[in-house]
Amino acid sequence: MASHWHPTSSAAQPGHATVAQPPTAPDLWIAVYLTREVKVYHWAIFATPRDVFPSASTPMLVHQLVLQDQTDSVGATTRTWSTFHQVVTLEGTNRFLGVVRLPHTTYTTYDRVVQDMVNWPVWPGYPQQLQPPADWSCSWWIVYNLCASAPYWGLRLMLSGQALHDHIFRLTVALQQHQPSCSQWPPVDNGMWFIDYDTLDLVQSRHGGR
Repeated sequence: MASHWHPTSSAAQPGHATVAQPPTAPDLWIAVYLTREVKVYHWAIFATPRDVFPSASTPMLVHQLVLQDQTDSVGATTRTWSTFHQVVTLEGTNRFLGVVRLPHTTYTTYDRVVQDMVNWPVWPGYPQQLQPPADWSCSWWIVYNLCASAPYWGLRLMLSGQALHDHIFRLTVALQQHQPSCSQWPPVDNGMWFIDYDTLDLVQSRHGGR
């Protein structure tokens, strides 16, 4: 069963001077949503201060890649990928399934992580590269940019590339099915479902397969 993190209090004790604490590295989460297509999910990513468990009903800054229609000056409509960085509530749609909790970052700050995600390219080589890779998606946008950012954030993912994508997909399926490897926080019937990155067997993920 995944472990729970509880919010910690930084209130000063009576009789003691308050000492300013250095910024702490944030936590990262992938929000998972159902789509209208079978076995296709939408992923978004967001950060929270360290050890602050997100609430499905609290507005937060979420980063995602979305395929949308664009109409040019002559009226022709094409579908293209665009990034969105918006304050939303996770449960704003009934398609919300839960969150995947990624490992701790170790040597970065919340502001740095948010700024980096805002600047993540729409696809590799963008805008000089005019077309995205084949089979590009919201999930690959997150996986590609997580792998690129991990060394700068001190993020130990243990997996990369296709193995990482496959592993998070398995976590996504576990969330949808409410498998025993998932938990709820708060631990009540309406608590938000979540699962940790290292809950399922990472060795199996290295060999691929969904």
